[in-house]
Amino acid sequence: LTSIKKQIPDILKGDGNKTTLILNKLNISSKTDTTGNTGLWVNPVKKEQSVVMNVIKTDERKVPDVKGMGIRDAVLLLERRGVKVKFKGYGRVVSQSINPGTLIGSGMEILLVLEPF
Repeated sequence: LTSIKKQIPDILKGDGNKTTLILNKLNISSKTDTTGNTGLWVNPVKKEQSVVMNVIKTDERKVPDVKGMGIRDAVLLLERRGVKVKFKGYGRVVSQSINPGTLIGSGMEILLVLEPF
C-alpha cells in the first residue's frame, strides 16, 4: 500500500491561535515557538506533512508588515495601533502604502492592495 499524503492548504500570515485551531480541526500537525506568549501573529510555513508557525515580532509603535495576511487580520493589527486602513481588491495583502517599520503618527492612513490567492 502507498501512504496517502495529507494535502496541506495554503495558509495566510495572521492570528496564531486561530491558525492553530483550524489546523487542529483539519488534523494537521503544527508547531509554534511561542516561548510562553499568547495572542501571537505568525507566518506559517509548510514542512513536509506539518506546519511550522514562525512568530512575527511586532512593535506597537511601528507599522507592521501585513503583506501575506488576509484583510481581517491586517485591519485588526493596524487599527489596534491607531492606523486608519483603506484597501482595494480581495484575497491576501500584496502591498502596503507605508513601509513596515515606519513610526506610527497621529491620523496615519494606509492603503492595502489585495490580490486573489
